[in-house]
Amino acid sequence: MTAGSAQLGGGPLPVGRAIAPVELEELARRFALALGAPAFRQKVHDVVHASRYPEHKVELLRALAEDDVQRLVAAEPTTASRATAFRSMLQQVSALETYLPVPAHYARWTGGADVLVAIQERDGAPIVAFDTRGQRRLLSQAAPPETPVIVIHRAETDFRAPPVQAAADCYEPLGGSPAQALTTCNGDGWVPGDLIPGIHLRRSRIFDLREGWPRGEPEIEVLAQFSVNVLDPRGDPEVPGCAWEGAYDPTPVPTRRFGPFDQNSTDWTGSVPLVRADDYSALTTPFPTRGFRFIVVENDNEPCEFRGSQFDAEGVVVAADAGVSVAGGYAAIKKSVINGLKLLKGAYGFFKVVKFAGATLQNSDDMIGHIVPVEELPGASVPPGFTHVIVAPAAGVCTPPTHWGGQWTCTPATQPWVAAGYAELEWRE
Repeated sequence: MTAGSAQLGGGPLPVGRAIAPVELEELARRFALALGAPAFRQKVHDVVHASRYPEHKVELLRALAEDDVQRLVAAEPTTASRATAFRSMLQQVSALETYLPVPAHYARWTGGADVLVAIQERDGAPIVAFDTRGQRRLLSQAAPPETPVIVIHRAETDFRAPPVQAAADCYEPLGGSPAQALTTCNGDGWVPGDLIPGIHLRRSRIFDLREGWPRGEPEIEVLAQFSVNVLDPRGDPEVPGCAWEGAYDPTPVPTRRFGPFDQNSTDWTGSVPLVRADDYSALTTPFPTRGFRFIVVENDNEPCEFRGSQFDAEGVVVAADAGVSVAGGYAAIKKSVINGLKLLKGAYGFFKVVKFAGATLQNSDDMIGHIVPVEELPGASVPPGFTHVIVAPAAGVCTPPTHWGGQWTCTPATQPWVAAGYAELEWRE
């Protein structure tokens, strides 16, 4: 098992289908049994501690060498056909990551046998764990156990990008040139946010980060959207920017990614772009009355590509239809000059929450809310220092479907929206 290997059991790195729950459990059980060998435990310990990705995550399938795969196959008695099927599964499934999500566990585990391997199919699902003897148990969702836990789940980290230093001095202007900033931040492609003109997020407060302990730190992202199709308000939007935990990636396809933006607690303060000034001009010049939509998500899938459930998205759209509207459209955001100050106010604009695919329902991202100017919400207020409300649909009473493909039955809430948090946006030259 190596941190930089690009091979899986001697073959190319697989990119494929989602792993099935029964397959994930088998992998966790075999991995836990393999950890019964001190040499393999030390190997795993060293690889995890060498990782420079957030939370010391490791792309599991990429790190497995051929002898590691053989160790997993041999971890429990199996038939030849079962061993072949297991190897084939490892070659077919999409990226998985492994790490110790609880910082105290990471600090305490030295490679000993006092360790569990856990899986959780999705947020809220049972947490299944195995010890090094293969004994199965369920863990509490409220709090992690004392025993260190290694978690395996679908990759939330973009391992294609170089790891980025998540240091405090990478969030604020460094007072030098972009080249000096890149050197200070280990040359990982980071550019100080204050050197990029445009719409910036300066502060955010999120009441519920939507991430249980097995998932480690939340992957909070803010996506900018701009729709030019007035005839199809929920059609595909332009996505000119996304704030995420990784390094700044200026490539506009599929979207520019600005970072690092790494909110792991209720409050975050810093400076991260959401839309570059040149992109703002290119999009608004032909459509001067329209603005941008900013959605806040907890992303458990591909970075900067929000995948929610159909029910979640419909709830947000209903909330916007019912009470968060301006001039017949949705409350979008644009630059306004008032008394010489450039402010981000409400504007006429449309947005689309998300495109859906059936396979994403197994592991949906969480919609936290969309950022709305406080003046567009009658009776709303924000704490000092904030300018916008993060709006979420108010929870009604819903009954889930009784069969696959069935419909949710819901009684609407008495009001269309609730505050999921607050944000400060500003235009920076």
